[in-house]
Amino acid sequence: MRYFLLPAILLLLTACNKKDPAPAPAPPSNPPAPAATYYGRFSAQKFVFWTDTFYMGQAYNALVILTSTPRTDVALASYGENLGAVKSNSVQLRFEPNIGIYLDSTGTLSYPMPISFQHTSTALGSINYTSADTFPTYPLALVKQIKDTLDKTKNFTVPLTGVAYYTNATCIMFNGSAVLTGVSKSALPGASGFTFTPQETSGLTSGNYYFLRLILQKNTDQTFNGKLFRFTNETYSDFSVYVK
Repeated sequence: MRYFLLPAILLLLTACNKKDPAPAPAPPSNPPAPAATYYGRFSAQKFVFWTDTFYMGQAYNALVILTSTPRTDVALASYGENLGAVKSNSVQLRFEPNIGIYLDSTGTLSYPMPISFQHTSTALGSINYTSADTFPTYPLALVKQIKDTLDKTKNFTVPLTGVAYYTNATCIMFNGSAVLTGVSKSALPGASGFTFTPQETSGLTSGNYYFLRLILQKNTDQTFNGKLFRFTNETYSDFSVYVK
């Protein structure tokens, strides 16, 4: 009841005041748009391995996160649920309960075009997605520009000039499996590249080899059964860099 009385009390106080009330502040001219929320992310992943400028091979995987409650793209990774079977290009993915993610556990998944995902559940309904979209490519001409040695007293650059088919890019340097203890940067289309300064690489251990991973993502948002999902083609280009 007190919430309904509050406007009447404020009106009475205003009427009793001899001075004109202060004008209400103007709303912001361009309020920020709320972040989109998704019921899942379906990622087709391509891994490309390099030694210096020599192509060593490639592999594929899938990463799927589903949730019965919509989340922002960033928050999805913390709320993955097992909502039922997921297939990608006819391969059944396995749900990993410790991380809340569906992955390929067979080692047989490949992505000749098109790329497809299928899922049906009470929470999300039926999802049957097929796309002929290609993976982003990091060209050999740029691969040749990446130095195989990082001098911690100088800037270290990973070029992006000419790479156009991506939504966002991330570059990470890490030692072994310790991805979270390395250094990373992100970029949007049109960026000339990544530059790591001596201050940013000071925490890397001299005399060790580090993985340098360049991730190019191409995102497509699509609605199924009134629910928004994000579909991503991701290319992981892995290099080895010696830190001195």
